Amino acid sequence: MHIQKRAVSTDTCTDDVQKPTVLNEQKTHKCWRRFMNARATDRAYIPTEYEHAANCLTHGCLIIPAFIAAQRLVIRANTTEEYWSSIIYGNALILLFSFSTIFHCSCFHPTYRDSRLRHLLHRIDRAVIYIFISSSYTPWLLLRPAQSISISTTITIVWTMSLLGITYQLLYHERYKFVETCCYIIVGLFPAIVIADMVDHDGIFEMALGGLIFFSGVFFFKSDGIIPFAHAIWHCFVFFGAAIHYYAVYTYLIQPDPNNQLIASPQEQLMGSAKFNTKLQERIFKEFYSYTFPSEYMSYQAFTEVMDNKLSTVEKTKMQAYFRAFDAQQKSYLTYSDYLLGLAAMDPSTSHGGAPAEQRCRYIFRFYNIKNNGNMSVEEFRELHADVQNLKAGKTNNDAPPYSEILSAFNSFNVQTNNQLQLTDFLNSVGQLKYRGTSVLFRLSTNVQDLLRMCKRYKDVKTDNQSDRNQTNAVYEIADHCVTLKKSGTLSQVESLRSMNRSDQLSTTTEHALRNLPRSPSEEIFDRRTVATDIQDLLRFFEKRDQTKDALVWTPSTFINLAKNVISLCKEVREIIRREPRCLKISSPCYVLGDIHGNYQDLVCFEKSLWRATPLLSPASFLFLGDYVDRGVHGLEVIIYLLAAKFQCPKKVLLLRGNHEIRKVQQMFSFYKECLGKFGDTLGKEVWDAINTVFDVLPLAAVIDDKILCLHGGIPSPTACPGDFVSTVNDIIVPLSEPESESSLAWEIMWNDPFSIDTNTAAQIPSGATGGFFPNTRRSTGNYFTGEALMAFLEKNNFTHVIRAHEVVQVGFKVQLSGRLLTVFSSSHYCGGTNEAATVLVDSAKLRLIRLDTT
Repeated sequence: MHIQKRAVSTDTCTDDVQKPTVLNEQKTHKCWRRFMNARATDRAYIPTEYEHAANCLTHGCLIIPAFIAAQRLVIRANTTEEYWSSIIYGNALILLFSFSTIFHCSCFHPTYRDSRLRHLLHRIDRAVIYIFISSSYTPWLLLRPAQSISISTTITIVWTMSLLGITYQLLYHERYKFVETCCYIIVGLFPAIVIADMVDHDGIFEMALGGLIFFSGVFFFKSDGIIPFAHAIWHCFVFFGAAIHYYAVYTYLIQPDPNNQLIASPQEQLMGSAKFNTKLQERIFKEFYSYTFPSEYMSYQAFTEVMDNKLSTVEKTKMQAYFRAFDAQQKSYLTYSDYLLGLAAMDPSTSHGGAPAEQRCRYIFRFYNIKNNGNMSVEEFRELHADVQNLKAGKTNNDAPPYSEILSAFNSFNVQTNNQLQLTDFLNSVGQLKYRGTSVLFRLSTNVQDLLRMCKRYKDVKTDNQSDRNQTNAVYEIADHCVTLKKSGTLSQVESLRSMNRSDQLSTTTEHALRNLPRSPSEEIFDRRTVATDIQDLLRFFEKRDQTKDALVWTPSTFINLAKNVISLCKEVREIIRREPRCLKISSPCYVLGDIHGNYQDLVCFEKSLWRATPLLSPASFLFLGDYVDRGVHGLEVIIYLLAAKFQCPKKVLLLRGNHEIRKVQQMFSFYKECLGKFGDTLGKEVWDAINTVFDVLPLAAVIDDKILCLHGGIPSPTACPGDFVSTVNDIIVPLSEPESESSLAWEIMWNDPFSIDTNTAAQIPSGATGGFFPNTRRSTGNYFTGEALMAFLEKNNFTHVIRAHEVVQVGFKVQLSGRLLTVFSSSHYCGGTNEAATVLVDSAKLRLIRLDTT
């Protein structure tokens, strides 16, 4: 091969370079130019042997690490998507370093420097870069959902452009630089836009940092013949960028296989089986220290408080046993690890097989081993065996099996002569399936992730029903999101202030301050992928008319998915409402709505008039007084709409119980039949039961600004409520499944009516009326109360007015009993009538009456 002779330079390095110089020819030169050749005009640069060696070594030494890294990803993968992401990305790493090394080795030997083989390898080396870039993005696109951009479309575009780039390199290498540049830009930058749009931003910093390193290295890639070892330095930039990207994929995307004993300890397998990823562990860590700070250890008292929202009423009576099970070291306090592993063992998704099963059995043994001495007596085993049998049979009581059955099961463990069951014997027998049924023991009713989310968002609901709005010492802060509304008032977009694609929304100092603030619950409130938003999407489909259906009609294919979502929503919302007091305390402004009775059209009209975007963006809260179902044909749609709104805005949307939120009443009227008619007998019964479990925990009354009492029916008699109204109502049991027999106070609140002179005469008041209360003959249950009874009740409890529902009124509202009682009804054309719908706005010391035009 002939190389142009370099002209003599005016500096001290005046070498005549006709061929790549060898090591022993360079020893006499002192300046940095001795390590490189001159670059002839319009010719590719020919490296020195020093540079050839560096080019080969900088990528050649990474081939074996690339194989190891790819193998680690595949071993770590747990799902099909993770497995294929690992295969694609890992093989791309191997191809990159392997072909780069092969190409540079071919250049090192003079025989192949200008051969066809060398040119082919050069084209392949460039083509592999497209594969590497696309493969680096593929795990993110496969494993992370984006908010508004189609992932499948993005993958198609990226790999299509990669194939075009590969085709270009193989056929037209370096002929059309513009085409090459376009391919690199699209493949390299377009997926980055999608990743920035993803819901979960963990690992994006590492991706951006790696991309910056790749971009910075291009300077050296273009500096051959200008800077010695420029191409080898470029190789180093490639290595560091790839290493950072690999770290991000390995840490944030590929979760370890919980059943792989080669890479995980039994404790790690337990957490993996429970799906306790890094983010969930961080949330558990924050919860732990929120109850223990400034101590690093959790006492029994703190444990009782933190588990209060995780256990049912029956299970709370066994709190000492749960604490004993968590306290594996018998220290009488818990570390963070103790608490974390205990929750993992209780999670419903944790497998009861393999290493996780052995870990769970240890917890189960300690739970029932009251003496905590590692030896279980037959009396202690009796409790264990009874729970297994009852839970398997779906019983909630504690019926103990016959003693002979217990003794037979106990002896199946090969109990020693001291008549004590040891832990090792228990583990062996359960592991060998000699004793079955322990999988139902030591379980939470809901997975930990959902419990933590509900606790995080609603733990203050019980004590903070917006009464803090009027406190002068309230600390305000700027929300970390911006909401975009359409001209129609509907919600268009929600963006984090930190990630908006603008440069002028924050000053430099503000941007720094926001970066250090904890993220608010806004992301979860506006999350498009919650069960509540799934319900809302289904309801929007229900409302619209298209080519396949009329408006306000479901398609048959929708019901199974709808039922599943309704049951899940009820489970979530029940836990929210269960923490609220039976008598809510609310601050004005507040809209109060009466009976809706399955009138979904009117409910949507109220939405468009009062909270078109979302209740969260309204300065007022919204109080519904009950009777959501029965009478109307869309009771199901009304109640799931309200439950979805409650899930998203628990402090803005407040629901009370009416007399139609009772099972027996629904079976007499229409809601029970409506559920069975829409979902079928079996699934319909499940949906109906799920909704009524929410009704069982609904509050019964609310007080606005400590002055305005709101309830469904009417004030209770002194017999049912002899003391202070608020405290007496708050003492009503929860859940309340049979109000008629379980609480006369709740029953009267839901059923009582005012005795109005407009519809009755004084002669109709029985002479035996007690304190202005007498039996309600029109309803055959509950009581009437007179104006005198109302005034006495208001004075006793320091209220000024009562707002109630329960009765249809022609114009949607009616002011009664000397202006101290207001009846509101929010369903127009009730049962085919001509009445209107109305609402009451409590604001600025006024009760403002608003009628709804539904025409």
